[in-house]
Order: sequence, then C-alpha cells, then structure tokens
Amino acid sequence: MGNWFSAILNKYNDKDQIIEQKGYNTNGLLAFLIKFSYNHLGECVESVTTNPKGEQTSKLVQEYKLDDHNNWIKLTQYAEGKATYITERTIEYYP
Repeated sequence: MGNWFSAILNKYNDKDQIIEQKGYNTNGLLAFLIKFSYNHLGECVESVTTNPKGEQTSKLVQEYKLDDHNNWIKLTQYAEGKATYITERTIEYYP
C-alpha cells in the first residue's frame, strides 16, 4: 500500500519559486522535507529530500544545456550521481 499524506506545505522565495516542501502523514507528523535550489536563470538545479530525522533520502540534480537565447534545449536529471532522465527540445524562433 502506498503512502498517504494529509498535507503538503510549500514555502516560496521572493521570485515565487518553491524552495521548500513539507509533507505530513495522516497522523499530522512530518513525513518528508524537500529543499530546492535554483540557478541565475531561475531553473531548478537541485532538490534534496530528507526524512523526519533529517537524513537525506534522495538528491536530484538537473543540468541544462542552453541555446543562444538562454532557453534550455537539453535537460539531464541525475539521481545519486547517475543520469536518470534526458529531455531534449527544439525551439523555433521567428523574426
């Protein structure tokens, strides 16, 4: 059976980016905490999840390849240092 959460609380920075997410179980106890980090372009570059004891349970790192317009065209996500997802996109610009 899966985990059920009774509440998810998000904390945002002054740029409206989520910087922290707390999940509470059905008993109202903290189940997990995720902290997010961003680069200068506002892209999420890291998320670290910890359990209620503060022990790290996962770490995701996102690496972006940008085009000449500073839009990402390739996103590679790493979990525990290994590439797990690669997303590529093509953007057409019109004059």
